Amino acid sequence: MEPISLNSHGFVNLLASESSQPIDIGCSEVPKPAERRKWTTKEDVVLISAWLNTSKDPIVSNEQKAGSFWKRIEECVNASPLLVGSVPREWSQCKQRCGRVNEQVCKFVGCDVSSFNPII
Repeated sequence: MEPISLNSHGFVNLLASESSQPIDIGCSEVPKPAERRKWTTKEDVVLISAWLNTSKDPIVSNEQKAGSFWKRIEECVNASPLLVGSVPREWSQCKQRCGRVNEQVCKFVGCDVSSFNPII
């Protein structure tokens, strides 16, 4: 048996001798990270609605674990007829997005909507 050298080629050669398939170290492709998908306004509205409906549910109320809570929100978001044809979101994405929009949602909930006069 040959002594194992410290350079990578020697190690690769050792692996190649143990394997029936050739190993090409010159062709090592690094996988590209998945592209980030931005949340649309429609997705935000569905997410906020799902969060409100899930958190205000009188039957389950706050007697649920965090994982169960966000899993229910994920199911509501992905089952929405408004989002038919879009790529489903995972519960962790929903949780992260809620954390990002929480301040704006709280400001909206706290404002007096009756005095809001949109220009038509």
